[in-house]
Amino acid sequence: MKEMLKDFMFGAGTVLAITTAIFVLITLGEVVGATKDSIRIALAVPFFLYFTYLFGGLTRSVIFKNKF
Repeated sequence: MKEMLKDFMFGAGTVLAITTAIFVLITLGEVVGATKDSIRIALAVPFFLYFTYLFGGLTRSVIFKNKF
């Protein structure tokens, strides 16, 4: 149970870190006048793809950890 809580907290921390990074990049974009939606999407997509990859691996390791 302790290990599952650690995995959950790692996932939550990852989500928070990525969300914060995207927020900071978008805020900096607003400061310099780069607030078009295409720029926001270009900044957000790589982070969300990486997040999906990380969270998917974490979830898989939690679900299947007793099967290996």
